[in-house]
Amino acid sequence: MKFEEKLPVRIGIVGCGRATTVLHLPALQFVPDAKVVALADPDPEALHRASKQVAVEQCVSDYRALLEDPTSEAIAICAPVQYHVEIALAALDAGKHLFIEKPLALTLEECDRLIDRAAGLPLQIMLGFNTRWHRLTRQARNLFQQGTLGPLEVVRSNLLTNYNKDLHTVGLEPGRMNRLRLQLAWVAALLLQRLFPNVPLKRTVWKFMDERDH
Repeated sequence: MKFEEKLPVRIGIVGCGRATTVLHLPALQFVPDAKVVALADPDPEALHRASKQVAVEQCVSDYRALLEDPTSEAIAICAPVQYHVEIALAALDAGKHLFIEKPLALTLEECDRLIDRAAGLPLQIMLGFNTRWHRLTRQARNLFQQGTLGPLEVVRSNLLTNYNKDLHTVGLEPGRMNRLRLQLAWVAALLLQRLFPNVPLKRTVWKFMDERDH
């Protein structure tokens, strides 16, 4: 019996900023079942930087060109969040599988609009809560669900990142930096909900410690 060779999923990435160049492109090099074949970004410098990291068949300034071309089976939306809804709806209309970076959208109404449009489509659609699928996260969730840890009374989570260094490098003002840190902390809270789905988060305390903000 002859088995058909499994071909990698061909991915077109929309948005060539930090998420793409620092996170996704390096990681996807280690995923044999995925292949980046196209890039789109209206900023020619960002597009050029990303194209130097991976050999692709298409580099375009308008994401619509990726949707009209059969080269990409799936679209990864890594553009700024204010464009997520527009690009995602167009990708779904084009019949593309979809990966959307977090956050999904800017408002609950926009989120509901995307969810309603995606319902019932024969497509794979995923929001980029990447930590949920980490092997250690899945292992911890299984331990809790199996009762191995016993009753859960309190959870303390520390989010460690070098993101602050990047923020200071680009010169963001302290107020905006705190909002970005709050977003990161909220991602951690969502991860806790994933780990412990039956335990309500009754109290959450954020503490930002960075003497450079004062």
